[in-house]
Parts: sequence; C-alpha cells; structure tokens
Amino acid sequence: MGEELPPDDIKGQMVQDYYDNFLSHDWKTSGLLKYLSLLILFNAKAAAIASILISVLVGVLRMTAVLPNLVWTELPCYAFFYFVLVFWQELLAWVRLPRMVFLDKLCIPQDDEEKKAQCIRGLACYLDCAQTLTVLWSDRYFSRLWCVFEIATFLRHQSKPSIQFLPVELSLLVFLGALAYAVTHLIHELLADLNFQSQNDEVGDEGLRRLAGLSGLMMTLFYITVTGYNFLGLRLMNKFRLLPKQLHRFDARKAECFCCSVGHLEPRTGAPIPCDRKLIMAKIERWYAVSRDADATDVDPDDCITEFNNLVRKELADTFLATTASGNAMFWKYIYLIAGMNMPITAWALGNMSAELLPSPLEGSALLAWWARWVIRLFHNMLQIVGCVEILMIAWAAGAVWLRDRNLAVASLILSTPITIISFGIFFIPFRVCLLLTADDSLVILAPVLLELFFVVACSRARGLLSTSLSQTAAESMKQLSIRSVDSVHSENLKQKSTEDETQSIGDFFSI
Repeated sequence: MGEELPPDDIKGQMVQDYYDNFLSHDWKTSGLLKYLSLLILFNAKAAAIASILISVLVGVLRMTAVLPNLVWTELPCYAFFYFVLVFWQELLAWVRLPRMVFLDKLCIPQDDEEKKAQCIRGLACYLDCAQTLTVLWSDRYFSRLWCVFEIATFLRHQSKPSIQFLPVELSLLVFLGALAYAVTHLIHELLADLNFQSQNDEVGDEGLRRLAGLSGLMMTLFYITVTGYNFLGLRLMNKFRLLPKQLHRFDARKAECFCCSVGHLEPRTGAPIPCDRKLIMAKIERWYAVSRDADATDVDPDDCITEFNNLVRKELADTFLATTASGNAMFWKYIYLIAGMNMPITAWALGNMSAELLPSPLEGSALLAWWARWVIRLFHNMLQIVGCVEILMIAWAAGAVWLRDRNLAVASLILSTPITIISFGIFFIPFRVCLLLTADDSLVILAPVLLELFFVVACSRARGLLSTSLSQTAAESMKQLSIRSVDSVHSENLKQKSTEDETQSIGDFFSI
C-alpha cells in the first residue's frame, strides 16, 4: 500500500491492499450519468452541509444590512454548493487519505492481453479487498456478462452484504427536479427585485386575485413540467419492474460482451482485442472444478455455465432484489442533494427578517411571532420539496404497476392531474391563503405546515409499504417465471441434472 509503480508498469500509480468501493457498471451507459451518480453518492452530504453554512452566513449578512437584500447575494450559495459537490473528495484528500475505488477500465489494463487475463483471473481477490460493491445500475447491467460476473463473485460470501444499488437514471431525475425548484425560486426572487410584484404580501380582494392568478400560472407550468418528468420516471420504474424477468432469463451464453459485439476489433483503430467471454468462461470452469475437487479438464463447460446460470437466476436474483427493495440509504443521499441545491432559500428567509422590512407597530411578543412566521415559511419550503419528491416516488411506483398496459405518454398525462392537485392542495394553496389572510404576528400559519408534515410522514410510510409490496411481487414473479420455464430449461440443457441436485450455495460454488 502506497508503493509507487514504475512508469512503464500498469496504469495505476499505487498498490493498494483494500478498496473502499468496487464500481460495477456497464460500459455503454452514459459516463456523465455515472459521474453524476457518484458525485451524489460520495459528495452530496458534504455539499448540503456546506450549502447550509454559507446560506446562513449570507442570510445573517442580509439581515444585518451588510449585504443588500437582493437575489444576486444568493448566487455565491449556489456556486459554493456545486463547488463542494464536484471537488469534495479532492478537498478531503488534504486532511486524510483519499477514498480508494476500483474502476475496471482504469485498474485493469485494456491494452495488454496477458495482464488483462491475469486481472480477470484474480478478480475475486480485488472484490475481496473491497468494502462495498457499488452497482451503477442501468437496464443494460444484467445483460452484460462482465457485470454479472462481478456481482456474482462478490456475493459468493453471503456474510458480506455491503452492496450499494445506484440507478443512474434516477440520479438525473432527482438532480433535474431539484434544479427546477431552485430556478423557480430564483425567478420568483428576481421578479421581486425588479418590482414586478410587491415584496410584501397584499391583503384583501386584490391579494386573493393575485394569489389566484399566481396559482393558476404555477399549476399550468407545474402540470407541463410534471408530465415530462412523469414520462422519465415511469420509464425508469418500468425498467425496475422488468428486473425479475431479466434476472430469471439470464444466460451466460447469450450475455453481451463489448469485445464480441465489435468482432474483437478495436472500433477506432481496427486492432484486435482479446475476448473477455473466453477469459470469464475459463474462470467459471475453474471455480466449478475446484468446488468439485476436480481438474478443470475433467468438467463439462456446459455444466459449468448451466450451474452459473442457475445461481444467477435464483440465489443472486433473490439477494439483489432484496438489496434494491431497501434503498433508504440512497434515498437520503438524494434528499441531501435536493436540500443542498435549495438551501439558499435560507438566505432569502433570513434576509426578509431584517429590520428594514419589520412592520413598525410590532414589538415584544408580536415581534417574536413575526420572526417565527419567517422560520415557519422556511420550514414550509423544505417540506414542500420533500413532499413533492415523496408524491412523485409513490406515483411512479404505483403507476408502473397499475398503468403498465397503457402507452407511456398517456400514463404520464393520467398521473399528472392527481399529482398537481395533491401537490398544490397540500403544499401551496393552504399555506399561501393562510399567510395572506392572517396578521403579521399570527402563528395560525403553523396549522397548514403541521398538515404538510403529517402528509410527508404518511407518504414516507406509504412508500416503505409500497417498496415492500413491490419486493414481494417481484419475488412471486420470480417463482412464477421459474415454474413456467422448467420445461424449456430442461430442453435446452439435456445434460442438466434435477434442480434439487444442482442448486448449491454460492459459497460452495465459488470457494477458491
């Protein structure tokens, strides 16, 4: 560990005896999606904390009139958040050892056939040194032989369950949603600075008319945005729904390899490239021979592949589906991202608590109540963000099941109406009406906020129950698929023994 390699040696610069994360991914999925997902995984929490600190600082400076109460003063908060989100690991490396990750394209030589073969044969050792297997999942993942080989190798020790399931498309969806909310807030503040709307809420009939017009405009824009957003979300959830079928039908013989797909020729140069499939199949045969205490030449390659397929379709599938069903850890990573991107709202709230905007007649307990109203408004904005995320997650999960037979665009339109009504009916109209019709020192606005909080907790509970239900449905789907395909499996594999005799534990099969 820490030993530098000669310049002409493999591309890595240091020898490591452990890895914090082993990154498992398919090469065809967008590199930008993977990069964004890793930023969220490793840096979102730190970026959110940094955003809170800088936003509070700017808010206090605005409140004390050191900075003007204008929208441009919030821009450094956003810039600081993105800076930490991108460069946190580099900053952290100044105070402690950097996080070590294994990325096949960088850590396994791609231009040296002999060394590449050595690395593939020793892949189990790399995975044993990894504390966590991080799966950058896309719908192509389980169609790639290399990816399945990696995760199957990692799971051969069932006492090592540390797997992070990171859907790269979901990372993009969450990022775009948080960005949309942040842009909406900035536009609202910019209009206020340009005096297109009153900085202080108007009261009476004029205020209600203004609120009605604003609500109608925002609901229209929200509906259009959510429809497109639903399309992407439902498409992703449909991919989740098809996971059990994809796992059950896995066949190492038909699984894709980049080298085979390009005819074992480098697309850019035309140079020949080695076949990963042959190397992986040879490794599987060796595992099978060792588990049977036999020589590699004495085993039937078809038997090895059949055994490997059975393990992927049954034990690996059950383990992986159970892992994906309990995704609370990643859910909170997304919450950190959303909160961090929108934490500059804190600067806005604190800035509006300045003495310049203080209603002159207020003092004593009335003044404290006025300040409390701004704190409540800030909490309301945070609940609004989390609540919309919960609503969308539930709607997509339910829609992927209940509307699966409909055209995706039609299903998106169908879901947009209830999502818009619920979002505005819970998180916008009640609070705005209460804010408009109550006095500056009234805390009645706490009532709709408590309703929002109750709704968020209920949605979180419902999402957990729905995830459990979908997990059970997936498991049942696996059983049904297994029952229906018994005959076809036997016809394709005439040399295959009975299922009871074949099924082994992953630990026995992969013992090296």
